[in-house]
Amino acid sequence: MPILEGSTQDEISRLLSLFPVAVLKEEWEGIKGTKEVICDTVARALEPGKAIDFILANFAKCKMHVYVLDPSQHKDVSIMNAITDAEILKVVADGPTLILARVSFVVILQDSLKKEKVDLLWPMRIHTLADHLVLSAIVLERTPATLYNEPISIVSRSLDEKLIVKNLKALGFDTADVHKGMKALWEEDYMDAFNVRFRSPDSTLTEVMDEEKGIKATKPERYEELKTATMFMSAFHLLKDPVKSIGDFFLDPSRGHFRFPRYTDDSGDADAVVQALLSKN
Repeated sequence: MPILEGSTQDEISRLLSLFPVAVLKEEWEGIKGTKEVICDTVARALEPGKAIDFILANFAKCKMHVYVLDPSQHKDVSIMNAITDAEILKVVADGPTLILARVSFVVILQDSLKKEKVDLLWPMRIHTLADHLVLSAIVLERTPATLYNEPISIVSRSLDEKLIVKNLKALGFDTADVHKGMKALWEEDYMDAFNVRFRSPDSTLTEVMDEEKGIKATKPERYEELKTATMFMSAFHLLKDPVKSIGDFFLDPSRGHFRFPRYTDDSGDADAVVQALLSKN
């Protein structure tokens, strides 16, 4: 049976909880209460088609991790082979492919010493931006600890981002280097960094600015050094529209890995940042 159609009410409720409460209230304005109440109520009668349309329309308003894949290494191999226990929910012509994976946790309840298995539904999306293949995943909690009234220990987790990236590399896909696009946007004052990790001639260094001041704006000599340096996971503050609701984001340009840690107001905000960078890469 397809994953979505075979999911329990609790699993659907947990899936909905990945989305901002403001989006849930707007979509189901007749349901009052907390986020948990809204998710539980909607999950009782949510049809698969309606669920798919909701996920697709609001995907990029969620907290997201994004991986850009090297366009020169695309093979006649499906990315789906790297994502275990997953299904395609919808393919949009000239748009994204929506995916839903099932992540199974085995946990030990520390007080009662019970062993339990719990499944979480994990939405992902594949699309093409500026000739790059882009895999986006809504941020899933590291553990299902909030589901229990006592501490838990994780015995196993069936799927996570590290495993997906490892599987992609085994299939011949690699993540893209996006230094060129990142540095072009930085030079144009589209964004400024306030926390950087970079390679110097003798070591790998980290520079953290006080009060999130921008490096280019306040330390031009360091910025000049960074213009030619290899950089790793660093934090940026966006300075231009149409990305006003993003605020800060994280980027590892060596691995084409973006992290958007906030819910956004517009479903295109995070995509606009990735698109802008890749258009310069």
